[in-house]
Amino acid sequence: MRPHSTTCSFPDCGTPVKSRDLCNKHYLRWWKTPAFKPKLHSLDRLAECVIISETGCWLWQGCRDSNGYGHLRTPIREGGKYVKAHLAVYRHLVGPVPEGLELDHLCCNPPCVNPDHLEPVTHEENMRRGLWATKRHCPQGHPYDETNTYIASRGDRQCRICMYTRNRNRRLAVGWR
Repeated sequence: MRPHSTTCSFPDCGTPVKSRDLCNKHYLRWWKTPAFKPKLHSLDRLAECVIISETGCWLWQGCRDSNGYGHLRTPIREGGKYVKAHLAVYRHLVGPVPEGLELDHLCCNPPCVNPDHLEPVTHEENMRRGLWATKRHCPQGHPYDETNTYIASRGDRQCRICMYTRNRNRRLAVGWR
């Protein structure tokens, strides 16, 4: 986290800070004038929320969602939506993610925003590489092998035995054979 100053960060202004390291005059100017607004996702602001670990991961120290991915809010004039932190850093340092692809964490560490640990892949490939890919059995204990594994249209694995049992129970519940 960055240290907060007591005086306005605007050049040649020494008045006390109100918010965002700006005095009242410059804060109101920042709030009302779109041209005056600094980019919320500048590299300096993104770097303030990152700590580099011994594994080479750039760990996001800002807000995180329930899955551990860092996120930040876009300016209101851009829709005011949340953006994944690793996506914002990747866009700044590498460029836009190609159409139809999504970023995969090669380090399997959701808070990591290091662009060297991110690779654009298809959704299916991202699912194949995900943490679930290391599981060898379904939740009911049936093995994920070539004969018992079904790859759904979304790219996720399903157990054929469980799928058969589920469909059979559904048919019996409505009176089918």
